[in-house]
Amino acid sequence: MWLGLIAALSVRCVSPGEATETPRRPGDHDSISYGRIVGFIRSANGSAIPRATMVIWEARPKRGASLLCVTCYPECGRTSVSDREGRAVLDRLNPRMSYALLATAPGFEPTLIRGVPGDTSISISLPTEGPPSPEGGVLRGRVEDPDGQPVAGVRLTPIGLILPDRKRFGGLPSTSPMSLTDSAGRFALKLGDSSGTYIVRLERPGYAPRIARLALANKDSTSVRLALAVTAKGRIGLSPRTRAGVRIIASQCDLGAETSLGRAEVMTDSRGYFVLGGLAQSTDYFVYAHSSGVPADVYCPKVRLRTPDYPAVVSVDLHVRREGARLRGRLRLPSGQPPDSLEAILVASDSILDATQVRVGRDGTFRSRLLAPEPLWLVFGTGSHLATAVSDSTAQLMDDRVYFPAPPRGFLEITIQPQSRKGGP
Repeated sequence: MWLGLIAALSVRCVSPGEATETPRRPGDHDSISYGRIVGFIRSANGSAIPRATMVIWEARPKRGASLLCVTCYPECGRTSVSDREGRAVLDRLNPRMSYALLATAPGFEPTLIRGVPGDTSISISLPTEGPPSPEGGVLRGRVEDPDGQPVAGVRLTPIGLILPDRKRFGGLPSTSPMSLTDSAGRFALKLGDSSGTYIVRLERPGYAPRIARLALANKDSTSVRLALAVTAKGRIGLSPRTRAGVRIIASQCDLGAETSLGRAEVMTDSRGYFVLGGLAQSTDYFVYAHSSGVPADVYCPKVRLRTPDYPAVVSVDLHVRREGARLRGRLRLPSGQPPDSLEAILVASDSILDATQVRVGRDGTFRSRLLAPEPLWLVFGTGSHLATAVSDSTAQLMDDRVYFPAPPRGFLEITIQPQSRKGGP
């Protein structure tokens, strides 16, 4: 099974193209019948929308863990264009899988629908796209593959706006939440401010994600080229009893708002193997096992991976360590009493987003799992408590959290006090 998964994923990453049929792996679908998804794409008033694009964006098993990233299954990226009746068909699907569909059409807002069975009919309603604001406009362009050919089914998501005097991230007024390229690779993004440059994330199964800076000033010549993805495969060195179903994550090292490409996440199979697809080329990642699936008496050091500047399948293994440190201590209020409203705290690595919940006893004491010898944060809650004193001289107090350059070896005495909802003590 492992070799089959790797082979299928490798083919998909190197040749995403315009596949019209799910690649058949020996023994994979021999015992099941294929399913199909029939989508009826309608406007808000119920009329059919011809030449709408419907694409499989994600796939995951209906039961059990996903052994591939949700955009790495062979079906992902397949598209269908609706006929005059608004009917789009995606056939030869696995009925044991659940899919996420993206649908779009010119003049309509794209719609993402999750949890669609692989053997069903579904009605998809697309809201009408409103006119651009007087200060904005519509940016039109084209997305191409490395050979300059159009790429259909690319999702473009505006994540930020750079203005002459400031930057804005998050909600962008009068701006399309996303756009999807059609069969000719063309896209149209409604932008709310013609004076700014938009930071746009581009994603499509089989291709590496990328960040592009797009502006209305270049609307007559906007084209964006995608690269093929890199795949990382490996194994975690746990015992047979614990190595299945561990979450393996590839997180970009640079998590800046203007550069973050997101992260890939999969589960290990019964032998501890994993496959992480959809990684960008020439990019630094941390690959690690989420602590929730690793026994408390061991830890798996994260591995820094620099992906090559070409599409490839690279190897990365995670090894178990039994020598580390545990965070031990006691929380108390300025009165010396234990906090009665704090049942757990979080321990988070300085370099990755893997946070471990640590329970706080009635007497205020806590003891963490085995930790890697690296900088960490101790977090008391989202603005609920303020740290005022710590017995460790290396600790740095930062409002509702404490920073340690390395896990402290001794027993910690930490004084905290509740904060008001406004954030004051």
